[in-house]
This record gives sequence, C-alpha cells and structure tokens, in this order.
Amino acid sequence: MTDKKALRKHFKELRLSMSAEERKQADVAVQQAFLDSEEYKSCTTVLAYVSSDIEVSTAEIVRKALKSKIVLCPRCEKNGNIMYFYRINSTYDLKKGRFGIFEPDERCEKYCVFDNALCIVPALSYDKDG
Repeated sequence: MTDKKALRKHFKELRLSMSAEERKQADVAVQQAFLDSEEYKSCTTVLAYVSSDIEVSTAEIVRKALKSKIVLCPRCEKNGNIMYFYRINSTYDLKKGRFGIFEPDERCEKYCVFDNALCIVPALSYDKDG
C-alpha cells in the first residue's frame, strides 16, 4: 500500500474506527508532546490550523498558546485556492468558513511575516521522514 490515496484511506478508516476515548487519549498525547517541546517553548508565534473531527485536535494547543504567544490561523480566500494567516486573540475570533471549518473572521489582522514561528501542519499520517 504505497499509493498516497490508499494510505490516506487506510489511516482515515483507522482513525474513524477508534472510540471517542481512544481518539481523545491520542490527541492529548500529541498535544502534550507539542506543548512540552523546546520548539514550542522558545517560539513567539504559533501558526495553527483549526482541526476538524478527523484530525488531531488543536483546540487545547490554541487555547494555551493564546495565553503567551501570537496565534495565527489560516483563512481561505476568494475561490478557496489562496490561504492567508490571521491573528486571533481568542477562540471567539473563529467563525465557520466556506468549507465548514472554523477560521478567523474578517476583523482579524492579516500576517505575512512569521518571525520565530512554529507551524502546526495537519497530517493524517506520517513517518520519521515526513
């Protein structure tokens, strides 16, 4: 099963087959590893996607980062092919976007420079080589 589409299908089914408690435990482990990392502790800005049900939850990471970091979340623009990052100051700055995914509302400030930033990239699965 080396085909990307087949791998994606396999891992999506695997994630969906987990009980809610198993998913929560796995999410908490990932969140804690991230929050305990030296990279997180030393950065000033966190770029974070707002997770959907199938993805590892980023909610706790965003909530904690808002206390001491600049938090930027993506918003799809125009026809959905362009994405920019906007600063959120609380989770109340997030509204359902075009694809049903929460994203920063129109009042949020757009950012184009990311100094000392750490980016959380959504991935269904990966190995040590990415």
